[in-house]
Amino acid sequence: MEKWLFARAYTTGAGPKALFDAAVTELRESPVLMPEVSVLARLVSRVRDDATRHLWDPLYELLDLLEVPEGSRFSNG
Repeated sequence: MEKWLFARAYTTGAGPKALFDAAVTELRESPVLMPEVSVLARLVSRVRDDATRHLWDPLYELLDLLEVPEGSRFSNG
């Protein structure tokens, strides 16, 4: 479920409610026991945060190229 949620969060950018609803639908179609609502909500939240970080961290690193030193009008990049 965790890998499925990560892929869904990473590729769709869906919000927590949409991810939660999709996870419930996916679990209902699988032959598994449903976790408690609070457990699933925490999993969705954690996985969504991980997917967001995985997406944005490389972009944040690229922002270093745009730093303009004090007293200068241009970046070092």
